[in-house]
Amino acid sequence: MPIVFFPHADYPAEGEGEVTDFEYASGIGFYGGSGVFGHPSNPAPVYISGGQAYVRQGTTGRLLGMAFTVVDEDEPITIASNSGASAVRLDHVVAQLDWSNMEIAFHVKEGTPGGALPAPTRQRATGVFEHPLAQVSLPAGGTVAGATATPTTWYIGSDAQYRAGRATLMPNEAGRTLWEHETGRYLVGTGSQWFVIGDNAASSLGGLSPAPPAAQQWQASINRIRKRNGWASLAISPQRSGANIAASATSNLGTIPTGFRPMDDFEIVGHVPSSGARVTGKVFAATGLITLTFWGGGIETNRFANLQAVSWPVNY
Repeated sequence: MPIVFFPHADYPAEGEGEVTDFEYASGIGFYGGSGVFGHPSNPAPVYISGGQAYVRQGTTGRLLGMAFTVVDEDEPITIASNSGASAVRLDHVVAQLDWSNMEIAFHVKEGTPGGALPAPTRQRATGVFEHPLAQVSLPAGGTVAGATATPTTWYIGSDAQYRAGRATLMPNEAGRTLWEHETGRYLVGTGSQWFVIGDNAASSLGGLSPAPPAAQQWQASINRIRKRNGWASLAISPQRSGANIAASATSNLGTIPTGFRPMDDFEIVGHVPSSGARVTGKVFAATGLITLTFWGGGIETNRFANLQAVSWPVNY
């Protein structure tokens, strides 16, 4: 038989119509996605109270098409002490599917003092398959009473969409899409990095002030940076609030904040209406610094420089 298909009335043999949990999880379920149902703003699935760690009642999710839920009451989990150790230990609480008996249970992957957080094991059809729930950080020489639990899970929405507090929690696969809750960004994976395909944020150029204190060199009544879908734009009307600037001199205007900075250095142009000076602006991608150089004249205190509105692809 060159092809096998199921579920079907005659699979695995005529009239049987049976697909085992192993066949489903290792076949269709393996490509169906795993996660906790809900949203990153929900109460964390793992918490610590009174020196005891728990998986919260009502935590529901999917592992390779198999559902799990914590019913009736919070589920206690045992975390070993870190007494005698001179460094912090990171343990990983996971939901674990055991392929040998097709049962799901909560498991603590114990780290080593000073070591990295143990990664979930994600094997197909043999051993175990694990979904991360939380990192438990035990202080040096301490116990779970002094530990903190931080979510490491990602979530599945009502339309099977992925959601995560931050993209670094999610394995990157080509074509995978993800809503990043902490930033409000919509991302797509390439297999090695996340590309931003949707975001919406606003900021302003740092180093300026609406009112010109003595230490400020520039102020601006218009100072706006907007970022949408991977591109940022700057609109600014800088007014000189420091000393006069002579022709051919350069002044630092301000700094583009992190998360809005361009991928490459570039230049902008403008002029000073009061003196006729030409202005060349230089934008430095690595630091976000914008400098202005004045040609054929300078700019006096309280005078404006007119700069072109400009946009750029954001370097995330």
